[in-house]
Amino acid sequence: MKWTAAIALVALWMMGCGGAPRGTGVTIAPQLAMTFDSGDGQYIRYDVKPDGMLRFAGGQDVINDTWSWTGSISAAQGAELTRIIDQAGWVAHAPKGGGGDDPVWHVSVRTAGGSRSFEMHGDAPSVSKAFDVLKQAGMARLDRDLQRAPRAGLEVMTQRRNAEAAATPSTP
Repeated sequence: MKWTAAIALVALWMMGCGGAPRGTGVTIAPQLAMTFDSGDGQYIRYDVKPDGMLRFAGGQDVINDTWSWTGSISAAQGAELTRIIDQAGWVAHAPKGGGGDDPVWHVSVRTAGGSRSFEMHGDAPSVSKAFDVLKQAGMARLDRDLQRAPRAGLEVMTQRRNAEAAATPSTP
């Protein structure tokens, strides 16, 4: 009897106050996969997991189905993606592209409201906005290298600006 009570207490302690085991990941973003094909050989693919993991492939890596790098998006970027997708109603209906053959977008999205996959030709504002959020998140991978790069001092920048101004002919 004492062992049963002890085991029950340990089990409750391990499960926490919620009564059921909790997942390890926190949802900060919709699940989203976007592939961009410019029509002239430029390929870009992003994949976002609900926990914020971001994967990128570009060029030949898209064709070979391999990821070029893995990073993450911030909670704010995840919220921005959710806002864009919800306001545009991607789950209810696929956005309409601007027409023409290029670029071609392949998009798959899953939110709390459902999921949808679509192919779109041309540009649509909501798709471009979501893509911009992903590009911005992807640029974070360069931050460490950019911070290590030497920065020009104020004097050097002033000299460059003066030299550029002197080289530009003035209009009478």
